[in-house]
Amino acid sequence: MNAITANSRATMEFSLAWDSEGAHHIDRFWSDRVNLWRDCLDRKLVQDLIGKKAGDTVHVEIPAITFHTPLDTRKIIRIHPFQFQPRATENQILRSGRFYPQGFLRGVSGVFTDSTFPCRYLGEKNDQLLF
Repeated sequence: MNAITANSRATMEFSLAWDSEGAHHIDRFWSDRVNLWRDCLDRKLVQDLIGKKAGDTVHVEIPAITFHTPLDTRKIIRIHPFQFQPRATENQILRSGRFYPQGFLRGVSGVFTDSTFPCRYLGEKNDQLLF
C-alpha cells in the first residue's frame, strides 16, 4: 500500500467528538475518495495525513471557531410530521441530533425516496420538523 501524499485520494473515516450537558457524543462519517489537494480540509489534518498508510490514525483537535462553513439556517428543511415517512422496519421515534436518510422525507424538492444521503433531525418548532 502506498503512503498518502499531497496529491492522494483516499477513503477515510472522520470522527467528531464533543461534550454537552451530561453526555459525550461521537459522530462518524465514512467518505470515499477524499482529495487532499481539492477538498476543504484543515491544514493540520492534511499535514498529519501525509505519509500515513491504510489503517493509520490521525487525531487533530480543531476548534469550532475555525470551521470555514458556519451553520446556514437557510438550509434547514421544515416539513410537516406526516412528511417524515421511515420504512416500516425503522424505528418511528425521532431523536434530536440523529441522522436519518433523506429518502424518509416526502415532498421535499430534490429529495428522492431512494436517497440514503444523511440529514440530521434538529427538533420541532411551530408544529414542523426541522432537518
